Amino acid sequence: MEDYERILYFTDASVNLKGFIVVHSSKFGPAIGGTRMRPYPTEDDALEDAQRLAKAMTNKAAAAGLNLGGGKAVIIGDPKSQKTEALLMAYGEIINELGGRYITAEDIGIGVDDLAVIKRSTKWVVGCSEKDGGSGDSAPPTALGVLLGMRAAAEELFGPSGLKGRHVAIQGLGKVGYALAKTLYKMGVRLTVADVNEEVTKLAEKEFNATVVNTMRIHSVDADIFSPCAVGNAINHENMAGIRARIIAGSANNQLEDECSDAAFLHSKKILYVPDFLLNAGGLIHVSEELHPSGFNRQRALWQVAQIYGRVKSVVREVMTNQDTMVSTTQIVNRIVGKRLGSPELVVPPGDFFGC
Repeated sequence: MEDYERILYFTDASVNLKGFIVVHSSKFGPAIGGTRMRPYPTEDDALEDAQRLAKAMTNKAAAAGLNLGGGKAVIIGDPKSQKTEALLMAYGEIINELGGRYITAEDIGIGVDDLAVIKRSTKWVVGCSEKDGGSGDSAPPTALGVLLGMRAAAEELFGPSGLKGRHVAIQGLGKVGYALAKTLYKMGVRLTVADVNEEVTKLAEKEFNATVVNTMRIHSVDADIFSPCAVGNAINHENMAGIRARIIAGSANNQLEDECSDAAFLHSKKILYVPDFLLNAGGLIHVSEELHPSGFNRQRALWQVAQIYGRVKSVVREVMTNQDTMVSTTQIVNRIVGKRLGSPELVVPPGDFFGC
């Protein structure tokens, strides 16, 4: 099992709080990563999710060239019925005990208003609303980064027309997925969407003229681009043979069930997969600007987010230039991450980093 710097199990029965904080790496700075609140079936499920997400945050920060490490936290519980002010403040006290080794932000089940409550008991929080002294909602910069990376991949594969006249299938219409759909629609992109929330799909159908399909079918839509913007494992051993899109580019974390074998399979089928931690770093980049010595600067933050376009271009171009080598986009990005982290595995053939 891969080494993690720290795994903290926390519990406070008085406020019905329990969960995990996982620090994967703090080599270049404090571990940063959002807090997720979900009613996990078991504690093992919660820990596994936190570990995978913490490692993804290390990769994301390294690929973006940030002087930060990767971490993640999960609170076990239903945010709709179990999230209370007392629980959030108690959780903030636990973060505070780590003395800045872990910095939290929003994630599924924890929004900007919740962060403001957590911030009452710890200063190690980023991504609060502007009125609470933060950089605001991280969904728009995340969606911007995904859009720019998607456009870069489309230009390399389809030519200068890029996204113009293309068909994109979006899985998940949360804050990022919906913002992405809205911008794509304005660009003249045809949309097919799926979400467990029927209200939001009806809204997308009305506002974006989107075609709505079942969540179990969205991956197999005959679209130019499949964009997973919901939870992880969107692409797995059961469904990836049915993917018909030429490009996979979305905001969800940990999209592949098995990072190495699934990436290799997609590459063998000439499906261009843009690694999630390269594409969805916009939110992290944006909130990390709050830690800048001179304070948060929105223009500088958005300029940093815009660099995702060039990074994706570079990776996709390398893959397409060397298609016969069977080196996938995931392997190339892992080499970039390995170089950044100074991994000794770089002495082995390209692609072997992280076991790929």
